[in-house]
Amino acid sequence: MNLKLLSILAITSLAGSAIALPTPAQTGNGSDITGAIVTGSDITGGGFAPFGGFGDLFFSSKEVGDAVNIAAASINTELASQTFQVASTNNLTIPRSIQIKQNLVSLLTNAENADASAIQLQNSLENIPGAPDPAAIRNLVSSLKGLTASDKVNPAQFVAVINAYNAIIDRSHDQFLNNMPEELRTVQSVLSSLLTAAYSAK
Repeated sequence: MNLKLLSILAITSLAGSAIALPTPAQTGNGSDITGAIVTGSDITGGGFAPFGGFGDLFFSSKEVGDAVNIAAASINTELASQTFQVASTNNLTIPRSIQIKQNLVSLLTNAENADASAIQLQNSLENIPGAPDPAAIRNLVSSLKGLTASDKVNPAQFVAVINAYNAIIDRSHDQFLNNMPEELRTVQSVLSSLLTAAYSAK
């Protein structure tokens, strides 16, 4: 099955256009969450300048922003304590899973070692067979830096990360998607957690 044709569950209008979360997709011998996360203006409003920083995008309501920030605090805590749940792991050894979460929380919170964590994440994704072009991976990694820093999410950065994640899915070969790396699953689970929090505040 071509995993680029995965179905997505569209959820409409926190502020206007459609947003979607991934739905399980069959990969031959099981179910896998590897779909794109598509976002529009449901949870955000205002203008977004993709080439000049993170623009002036804002959450569609205070309640949505508060819910997303509470989720960010929880994600930071759970990643740091190794209790964050990642969708459908690839039977990795525990030490590798721990390292992935440590790197991601460092990157998301823009900790002192965030740059080193970014390099490790980028290298890991680039070295997986069927990975997308390095520019797409660099874009995702750079957009993740500081996303949940101080337990606050910048809405424009949130959209930028989702767009970068979607670009990874769109540009990846089936070989990469059929064996979705734990690093990308962890990112996808973080984004899904933040989006779920936003919907809960509608």
